[in-house]
Amino acid sequence: MNSKMLGQQRTGSCLHTPCSSRQRWQTNMQLPSRLQAEVTSSSGSSSSSRSPVLILPGFLSNNTTSATSQYRELADNLLQLGHPAAEILPASTWDWLPTLSGGSFGWYVERLAEAVQRLQAKHQRQISLVGISAGGWLARLALGSEPYAGKVWGLAPSVHTLVTCGTPHHSFEAYPFGRAEETWLVDQPQDAQMEAAALQEASTRSSSSSSSRITTSLQYANHHYPDASSLQPTRIVCVIGSAVTGKRVELAEVLKLRMSVADANYAWFVQSSYQANCGQVEVDGDGVCPVQTGLLPGAEQLVLPGVWHNAEPGKLWYGSQQVVQLWDSFLP
Repeated sequence: MNSKMLGQQRTGSCLHTPCSSRQRWQTNMQLPSRLQAEVTSSSGSSSSSRSPVLILPGFLSNNTTSATSQYRELADNLLQLGHPAAEILPASTWDWLPTLSGGSFGWYVERLAEAVQRLQAKHQRQISLVGISAGGWLARLALGSEPYAGKVWGLAPSVHTLVTCGTPHHSFEAYPFGRAEETWLVDQPQDAQMEAAALQEASTRSSSSSSSRITTSLQYANHHYPDASSLQPTRIVCVIGSAVTGKRVELAEVLKLRMSVADANYAWFVQSSYQANCGQVEVDGDGVCPVQTGLLPGAEQLVLPGVWHNAEPGKLWYGSQQVVQLWDSFLP
């Protein structure tokens, strides 16, 4: 995919169920005139007319100088497009470790809320959020009006737009290494609606487990905020790359040298990621998140062929300059 990647409006059926009345865009060879005009307008906007932006890194991100170069690239591209600020929410590997053994993401949401309040006070206007991978669904917990980690955050009135990039909104979380039940959810009483939602989700997964409890923060987010309308007045935009179709790795192909070991390893990674997220392998996605998993019902949706989940040499990702120009047109 070259640097002239543009797009066209798509009015057919949505890949995600249920299909919404929101507009969906799929890139191809040229932008719709409306989006092209907005990209041009955004590029020429002064910093005083645009929103400050808070970038929300994904799961296990480590904000060291070397590890955050991809987020720094994204922030710099947003500044060049006229935003008065583009900050990266700080996070370290040590911050995430408790979540691997049943801890909540309360530390992340609290840090997010503090940054939103500080940016809004400084710039005296609503801000925009850009959630990369898990950062997108964690933002929903901060925007919503239900208590999370012992507090109602309710940031929706302070946030004009949330753009999620490669966010597994409806992941099955069926990871090869498992997903620890979160202690705060296991220990608290759950009402009949939450129990019914948990059973419904288990049924959707065709899982052997029939748990009647919501046990993870993502399940909690999907129960309370199942679609974009549940987060009003914040505008929700879901951006998802469609760079690779999953392929089952057959040992016979490797043994017959039809597939190199490196290709087999990568195919296995994509297979495992897609399987964990949506229960299927041969679907399109960004190499980590399947398209169908990355779209929240009711949100505006932008599908980007050739765009990958992570920044890698020679590949476009959500923070690449020409890609940022596409989804930045949705930001004030």
